[in-house]
Amino acid sequence: MQTGSIATLQVKKIYHISRVSAALKLISHLNPTKTMPVNLTPNAIAMINGGDVNLKPLVQVLDIKQMGSAQERFRLLVSDSVLTQHAMLGTQLNDRVKTGLVKKGSVIQLIDYICSQVQKRKSVCFPKLNLLISSKL
Repeated sequence: MQTGSIATLQVKKIYHISRVSAALKLISHLNPTKTMPVNLTPNAIAMINGGDVNLKPLVQVLDIKQMGSAQERFRLLVSDSVLTQHAMLGTQLNDRVKTGLVKKGSVIQLIDYICSQVQKRKSVCFPKLNLLISSKL
């Protein structure tokens, strides 16, 4: 019976190693230039939603969607490595998306942000940010 549990552990270890290997391949695909790793600000989204306005967190852009027809707006999905949050990009920063500076995978520093409650949901807007890493995606 002990032999079976050792075999099971070996299979689990091989499975885990293959998952880690797949994750590393994905990361290297997202960052093929092998730039310095950047530490996102853990729990930044929770702190922003909690009202902290002095934080200047590092977050990663996971997705960008164009919204509206009358006034062009971009909605970002950002991650702090713990949580994700949708946020609207200030219209004065639209050119950063249009020129490809800010795109999926980019790491940005939020310099200014506004968090408000809209229909029982937190709404966040980024009127000012710094681009740290522009992804190759």
